[in-house]
Amino acid sequence: MNVAPIAPIADTLIAEAYETPDYIDAFRVTSNHGSRVEDFATGFFLSQPHWLAKISMNLGDDRSRRPAIDRGDYAVGTFVGSWMVQGRNADEIMFGEQMGFMEYRFSFLQQPGGSVIASTSVKYLERFGHVYFGLIKPFHRGFIRVALRNAAVSASVTVA
Repeated sequence: MNVAPIAPIADTLIAEAYETPDYIDAFRVTSNHGSRVEDFATGFFLSQPHWLAKISMNLGDDRSRRPAIDRGDYAVGTFVGSWMVQGRNADEIMFGEQMGFMEYRFSFLQQPGGSVIASTSVKYLERFGHVYFGLIKPFHRGFIRVALRNAAVSASVTVA
């Protein structure tokens, strides 16, 4: 499964999350998960190594993730761990968390042909947000690549 950085895509939920984001990135993920963005999201949340789910995604244990994942609809306002579904349409689901010092959003956008665009957008709310994300930014891209590779493999075998 391939994960490649790309330019962020305009006219998406994640592109409209903040008028002026302080950080934004995007990756194209090739996967055999099918044509439903929900299947990729499920693969993403269920396939992460425990350390990554705990440290970089605030997901806690599997029980805290399961109710939203088992419903499979990822409705706006529901939670997967501490990640709230902030917005969605037929092809994109945007998750987010407000940490007091910064806001963090990520989305999965289903593309024709089965690939997914995974994007991150960050807005600093105070100086500590800038410092905090500055410290973790060098690790962010690596964490994202690991998480997306795991999701692509998992999603390819968990399609309902």
